[in-house]
Amino acid sequence: MQLSTDAGFAFLCAPKCASSSIEAAIAPFCNINFSGPGGLKHITARDYRSHILAYHQRVLANRPIEAFSIVREPIEWLFSWYRYRQRNDIRNPDHPFHRNYTGDMSFETFVEAYLEPDKRPSFANVGNQARFHLLEDGSVGVERIFDMTRLDRVAAYLSNKLNRAIELPVKNKAPEVVMQLGEDRKQDLRRVLAKDCALYDRVQQSDGELITQV
Repeated sequence: MQLSTDAGFAFLCAPKCASSSIEAAIAPFCNINFSGPGGLKHITARDYRSHILAYHQRVLANRPIEAFSIVREPIEWLFSWYRYRQRNDIRNPDHPFHRNYTGDMSFETFVEAYLEPDKRPSFANVGNQARFHLLEDGSVGVERIFDMTRLDRVAAYLSNKLNRAIELPVKNKAPEVVMQLGEDRKQDLRRVLAKDCALYDRVQQSDGELITQV
């Protein structure tokens, strides 16, 4: 998570949604930066509003903050996790996170494990985007959500906020791999990820930039 008290925005870094590219572009302009372990970098909307924003409003009540984040098509998002966990550094059985390695299984196998939310093995326990973005009452917890395929809109938003041209470099780009997953399994995923799909549909219907009333 990154926040600029001067420019009046906070970026909530959703996992597997181009967060590294955006972080790199705005880091010089943000006076609050949470990075490192996922629990710090990927602060959810719920935690942001109850802890960080609440404190900010107490000490800097005259400086409003608008939070934004990125979403990705839900099945592609899950596929990105599967590919990320194929990386060589956790292939070694002695690695502390080797239990998350997915290089020896198909995406279908990964999905089958994910479809069992009450008994997911470690490698498939990756959460979902709805939990990151939604508050306890089911409402969206940020003022703007962008589609990851429309980073041009993110760049335009940041350029306006910072009053300078902002470009978004590509960071941590994974090799292109074709997703292989049957239509039945895709339908199963859409049922399990119903809230994610509904949120993503709202963003798409807003031309890649959903503006909310938090």
